[in-house]
Amino acid sequence: MSQHSASEASSQCPQGTSSSPPHQPRALPLFPVEARPPPLHQPLQLPLFPVEARPPPLHQPRPLSLFPVEARPPPLHQPRLLPLFPVAARPPRPQPVMPRRQTWTRTDPFCGSMSVIGMKQTMEDAVNIVPNLCLLRMQFSEECSMHFYAVFDGHVTNLVSGFCRAHMHEMLRKELLTPPPEIHGIPLMSDEWWRIIMMRSFRNMDQLVLTTCPCGVFGNNCGTHSTDPVHLELVGSTAAVVVLSNNQIIVANCGDSGVLLSHDGNPIPLTIAHKPDRQDERARIEALGGRITSTAEGGRTTVEHLFAKTRAIGTKSLKRYLIPDPEVVIRTRDAKDEFLIIATDGLWKAVPPSMACNVARACLGDSHPPFYANENDPYGKPHSFGTTVPSTSSMYPSPSATAAATLTRLATARGCEDNISVIVVDLMNSRQ
Repeated sequence: MSQHSASEASSQCPQGTSSSPPHQPRALPLFPVEARPPPLHQPLQLPLFPVEARPPPLHQPRPLSLFPVEARPPPLHQPRLLPLFPVAARPPRPQPVMPRRQTWTRTDPFCGSMSVIGMKQTMEDAVNIVPNLCLLRMQFSEECSMHFYAVFDGHVTNLVSGFCRAHMHEMLRKELLTPPPEIHGIPLMSDEWWRIIMMRSFRNMDQLVLTTCPCGVFGNNCGTHSTDPVHLELVGSTAAVVVLSNNQIIVANCGDSGVLLSHDGNPIPLTIAHKPDRQDERARIEALGGRITSTAEGGRTTVEHLFAKTRAIGTKSLKRYLIPDPEVVIRTRDAKDEFLIIATDGLWKAVPPSMACNVARACLGDSHPPFYANENDPYGKPHSFGTTVPSTSSMYPSPSATAAATLTRLATARGCEDNISVIVVDLMNSRQ
């Protein structure tokens, strides 16, 4: 009875009035905090921004390549680069210039040059070689390339010879590319056409020299006062110019320099020196009131006791007698033309044309030059233009340079004390 009543009393007690024990025991973790394993499920972190409004990350992670850089295959699709200019405003793309077939297989002949001072105190000679000076379009044919070769022999100083070297080819190029009105109607590249072109070029060069101060300023009002006006009134230069085209040799000479052509082993002079002992030159000067005198020994004939030449560029005080007009010779190229020798009078004083022809011919046909030369050669340094022909026994760059150097040494050995400048142009197509 008592037990049943007690159970009923306890069942009738309100639920809120039941009490818990005063102290619950705290369960200890199985592992310490440091060694506790990570939970099996990470709680999902909700983003602060929705996906659409989420800002881009500051640093994009770089994906690692599956292949090393060397073995990485090329991408399947190359990105297309957009042009900087629209198609309509895009500048035209330059087209490559392809070489054209010429009448002659060699459009840039081998040539070599050499200048030596000799026994003089100053070098008054000058040499200028300009391959491919310009292109002229022939009628009913392709373009024709022009090559320029020239030697200048200055007197008194090297002022005018150096000035001609710097500007003569420019004068000629201007006349060739912009023909004057007086040659309209004259057949292009004819003998008369070339004579007018050369005459204008030489006269323009002479006028430029006469109106240029020794300081290099064009015109007479530069303010420079010379301490020796008589000295500057006499300065001048000769000029021997050769223009070589595919089928022509054009020679213009003013003074006592000379040009020699070797044709099938035979020397053919293409110039006649303008000296007072020429009958036509003597008659011209005497008709103008000039005096032609000779030394007591009869070995040197001069104009006004000063110069042994009758034509020159410059020489202002004797301009009435020493005219700049050249004598022009035009020759059609032949398959038997071997080479040209263009030289100042220092060579022709000591070496006859036949000897010069034989020596140059031997040098051009021999792959072993007769002597050795280097950068410190006291006789001078040879120069070569065009494609270089290597040599195993000499430092000369080509047989043409060897021939030019041999001729200068030959003239020196034969007693020439003057400046010597020589250009040898190889015309044979077989020597490439």
